[in-house]
Amino acid sequence: MFEEQLIKKSYYENFLEPNDNRHPVQVLGEVYMKEQAEKLPDLSQIRFAQGEVYFRAKDFETAIFKWESINNELEPWAKKNMADAYLELELFSTAEGIYQSIITDSLILNTELAIQLFSLFIQEGKVESAVHMIKQAVSINPDYPNVSTLARMFFEEQQDWENALDLAVNEVIRTEKMQWVDTVIDYIEMGHTKSVKPEYFSEVLTKVMNLDSNRFDRMASSLWKNYKQEKVYFTWLKEFNRLFENSEIEKNGLGQELSILYHETYFYLLDGKYLIKEISDFIPSFLANWLKVADPDHISFAAAALLAWSEVFPSSISGELVNEAESSIYQSKNSKTILKDSLELFNTIVTWAEGQGILVSPKLKWIIEKLADVKTMNLLIAGDSGNGRATFLHKILGEPSLDANISNVMYTNHDIEGSYEINDSELIKVASYKREIDELSEPTGEANWREVQLSNVFLRENSLALINALDLNGGNSEGLYMADSLVFLVNDKEPFTGNDREVFIQIQNNKPDLPVHFLLMKSSEGKTENLTSIIKNYFPAAKLFTISLNDTEWGELNHLGEFLKETVCEQHLEEERAGKVLIFVKKLISLLLEKRVELENSLVNSVKWNEQMNGKYNGAIHQLSDLKLENIRMVKNSFQKAKEDIQHEVIDTIPRLLKECSRVINENSDFRKIHLELNEEMNRRIDSYMKEIVLPKFHDTLQAWIEESKNELIKSQAFLDELGDAFNVLLEEERIQFFCDLKVLDDWRRDVTRMTSNVHLDKVNILLRMTPSQVLLKSAGKFLGVLSQNKSMLSNKYKNYIEHEDYYEIAVSIAAKLILQIELFENGLERDMTMFFQNPNDVLGKLVEETNEEISANRKLLKEMRSNPEIYNDPMTFFQIRLRQYEWVMLAGSELRYQRQ
Repeated sequence: MFEEQLIKKSYYENFLEPNDNRHPVQVLGEVYMKEQAEKLPDLSQIRFAQGEVYFRAKDFETAIFKWESINNELEPWAKKNMADAYLELELFSTAEGIYQSIITDSLILNTELAIQLFSLFIQEGKVESAVHMIKQAVSINPDYPNVSTLARMFFEEQQDWENALDLAVNEVIRTEKMQWVDTVIDYIEMGHTKSVKPEYFSEVLTKVMNLDSNRFDRMASSLWKNYKQEKVYFTWLKEFNRLFENSEIEKNGLGQELSILYHETYFYLLDGKYLIKEISDFIPSFLANWLKVADPDHISFAAAALLAWSEVFPSSISGELVNEAESSIYQSKNSKTILKDSLELFNTIVTWAEGQGILVSPKLKWIIEKLADVKTMNLLIAGDSGNGRATFLHKILGEPSLDANISNVMYTNHDIEGSYEINDSELIKVASYKREIDELSEPTGEANWREVQLSNVFLRENSLALINALDLNGGNSEGLYMADSLVFLVNDKEPFTGNDREVFIQIQNNKPDLPVHFLLMKSSEGKTENLTSIIKNYFPAAKLFTISLNDTEWGELNHLGEFLKETVCEQHLEEERAGKVLIFVKKLISLLLEKRVELENSLVNSVKWNEQMNGKYNGAIHQLSDLKLENIRMVKNSFQKAKEDIQHEVIDTIPRLLKECSRVINENSDFRKIHLELNEEMNRRIDSYMKEIVLPKFHDTLQAWIEESKNELIKSQAFLDELGDAFNVLLEEERIQFFCDLKVLDDWRRDVTRMTSNVHLDKVNILLRMTPSQVLLKSAGKFLGVLSQNKSMLSNKYKNYIEHEDYYEIAVSIAAKLILQIELFENGLERDMTMFFQNPNDVLGKLVEETNEEISANRKLLKEMRSNPEIYNDPMTFFQIRLRQYEWVMLAGSELRYQRQ
């Protein structure tokens, strides 16, 4: 009471008398005056009370003045009140200094100081300091009124979920109050705990487990969901199951949430994502806990899972638990979801297999698809073909041309008519439905199937599909496992042929639990006296329906439909279908185990094959290189010869042409200008020779060279075509084609025409070069040419000079000008030939690169398979465990059914 007055600043009320309506200031003033009159006055208590009154009146300065002189046991509270006054005056620094200077043993005062500092720091915006102070207040006095609530509200306002969670968890453990349990659950459900390590919750989970089973279920379930997508998921599973394993919690006190989570998590762990070593250390405790919390809808799955795991890992589960699980299985009710779960298992295995690059049989998928359709009952037609099978099928299906002796055909109702062939490799739609019906033949390949989709009133109204499977042995026994019931066709002339008896034996051996009923195809003269007794001898529960073969209208069809539907117990159809699905799941697992061996062998063979092919590709690259070099050599040498031939011809011919120019000289020539005239004539003759003879001839020579080169290139293309064909034979596909670019020939033709169409030759200074001989002749012509008696001598001199002059250098220079134009062309021949062979070179290079990549990838995969066989084997083990689990689930309630019987 005293400390409460100090906290509320109502200590002054101790000085007031009841029914005294005077103002407290007046009352305290009189008390003060009275006390002051004493010999040893003690005014501290009065001043403390006066300070409270002034504080309430918001006269903070006077209040502080009164509290400053307090020196008795109220001094710490007086200082606290002074700080409160400075806080009201928003003198935060002064207030903080006073608060922190107070030293007291009072738990309440220390708590109040922490709360006031918390409030001060909030006003100053010092969040970290405020956090520290409120945590200190909770720590030193958690039972102080509203301090925990104040802390929670502050942490939530600041979205400081770490401290909020710490507070709530600690309060649950300390107080065991449900409001704090609910707060923790709220934080979890809002997703504020995902980053918290799972072991953090062990103590609070244990506490809640002992306090409230329902809230424990909610808290654990919320944490479970939070951690599911986090890296610490396995840590959570291990920690929770360790915690829960030895608990004594009652199943009746739990909700359904944990049971469902155990159910979902078990199938998540065993869907092929994880290895045995990753989960085997906590699965036994997981299964034991699941059995502990499983509700009636999931108890059979939990018990079956434990039994299946114990069969594969017998030392991991105690015998006591195994016995408990068996008892739970037999006493539990039938599973309503076993078909759905079995189909899900099949699809899980298919998804996993395809993720491993393994093709799952389309036929197997098709069979499962038919079993999943519980709205349609699959009816297997059996009996010797002579017993009216054709008549029955033709009448029911409305296809009189149909061959009833074709096996492994399923007739289904469908709005869009069509026909499909299904085998282990593919599902093929037949192009022409009507033609296919008319020409329906045995499905190609062993145990393949044909589905014929008909828009058929009888099948639709009776929700039926008919299976025509003549041979029920071996692979064709699939028809037995797809069928919901079997209708055996018999006639009244010879009810049971030798073939009929063989079929009976096949049915009893392969599917003894398949419902079998009989359809009697009766003729007018037939006898049926002993038929019923014979049928009862083989199948005591079988029923018999009679159809008259003489009734062309078959008015019994409506009754026949009812009879055929009665052969199937709709109540147990889903359960029966689940059992059939599990048979094919087992077959799928067996096939995948075989595929594992096949895959490894395939990888080994693929590496060897690709290495061999790489050797052939590299050999082809060397051949191509040699071929290219040979073609380059041939083309360049041939071109070089053509060039040299024309060059030699020019060098040989031009001197002769120039010497023949001596004929233009005679005694009447103007010897003063004769050298100019001769030089002009020589250039004219050179130009005429080059244009009229050399260039056309060179053009023809190069065209011949192009044709010769073309023939060689065509031979090279033919060789490469043969090489590509040889590779395609090895690859068993038209994968390789080498395209050499013959366009290069067109480029050459264009360039040759351009080069030989014209040659621009500057006039050559033949007689104007100022050699000593020319100088003498020109000088003589100028001085002597004017004298007629000297012209004969000059004419002879000039002719002699022209005819004996050496024109070799002139010819070489002219030939060089011709050759100059084609040198660039010649220099580009090697590049052109390289471009010609570029595509084959690129194709082979890419083949080598792709093959090396495939070799590397297959070697890597092979190494992983051999070094980590568990990557493949462990998921297969899990699938087998789940299969065995569902087989156990199929036994659910069998003890109760037996007792009822």
